[in-house]
Amino acid sequence: MSLLVQGATSLRMYSDESITIDSPVDDDIFAAGSVVNINAPVESAIVAGGVVTVNAPVAGDLILAGGQVVLRSDIGGKLVAAGSRINISSRIKRNALLMGEDISMLSNTTVGRDALIGAKRFSNRGSINGTLTVAAEQFENNGTAGRVEFQKIESRREDTAFISLFHLLSIIGYLLLGLIGLRLFPWLFRASEARMLRDPAIETLVGFLTIIVALILAVILAITIVGIPISVMLLLLLSAGIMLSCLLVSFTLGRRVTALLRTGTGSSVSFTVGYVILNMLFLLPYIGWIFMLISVSMGVGALLYVARDGTSAQLTTTA
Repeated sequence: MSLLVQGATSLRMYSDESITIDSPVDDDIFAAGSVVNINAPVESAIVAGGVVTVNAPVAGDLILAGGQVVLRSDIGGKLVAAGSRINISSRIKRNALLMGEDISMLSNTTVGRDALIGAKRFSNRGSINGTLTVAAEQFENNGTAGRVEFQKIESRREDTAFISLFHLLSIIGYLLLGLIGLRLFPWLFRASEARMLRDPAIETLVGFLTIIVALILAVILAITIVGIPISVMLLLLLSAGIMLSCLLVSFTLGRRVTALLRTGTGSSVSFTVGYVILNMLFLLPYIGWIFMLISVSMGVGALLYVARDGTSAQLTTTA
C-alpha cells in the first residue's frame, strides 16, 4: 500500500510488508515496513523497519529506526538513526546522531561535522571532521576525528540479551510514536513547548505534585470499591500523560539544542535529536533516574496547563 499526502508540508508515505523504492522521488518520504530498500535518490526520508537498506543518495536529512540498518550512499544533510545493528558506509555532509546495540562506521565513512553515538559497541574506521562524542560499553577507534570524547558505560550483569533487545525495541517504538504524534498533533507539541519555556520550574513542580496526588487519590478510590471504575480511569489518564510527557520534553529539548547550534531543521529532526539526547541522559549511572523524573514531571505539568488553556479558550468562545 502506498499513500501520497499533499499539503503545505509535502510528504510521500509508504506502508507495506516489503517496500522498495526503485524510482527517484523528488519529495520527502516516510516509509514503514518489515523490509525497506531505498535504491533510488530521494529528497529526504523518515524510515522505520525491521531491515532498512539505503543504496541511493538522500539529498537532505535521513531519520531511521530499525532492527538492522545498512547505509551505503551519500547523505546531504543530517543522519539520525536508532537500531539494533547499524553499518554505515556513507558520506554524511552534516552531523550524525546514532543510538543502537552494535554500530559500525566503515573506512569510507565521512561525517562533515560532529557525531554523537550511544551504543553498547561502537567501531569507528571512518573520518569525522568535528567532535566524536561516544557513550558506550565498548569503543574501538581506528578512524580519525577532530576531537574524541568518550564516556564508558558500565554493563549491568542482570541485563540479559532479551531485556536489552526488548528495551531497544521499546525505544524505537516510542520514537516512532513521537514522530507520528508530531505529524498528527503538531499543535500539542508546540503548545507544550511554549509552556515549558515560560516557567520550567513551575511546570516540573506542578507535574510532580499532580502525579503524587493522582496516585494517592486512585488508591483511596479503589479502597471504596464503588470508586474502582473512577480509579482505573484516573490511572489510565495518568499513564497516558506520563507516556506523552517524555515525547513533549524531547521535542522542546531538541528545538533548544538545534536553535543553539543555529541549524535550520524541521520539527521531526528536532524531536529526534532531543529524543536521542534524553534517552542517553536516562542511561547515565546513578543520576539517570533524576533526569527521567524531571522529564516526566515537566511533561505532565505542561500537559495540564495546555489542557487548562484549551478549556478556558473553549469556554470563552461558547460564552
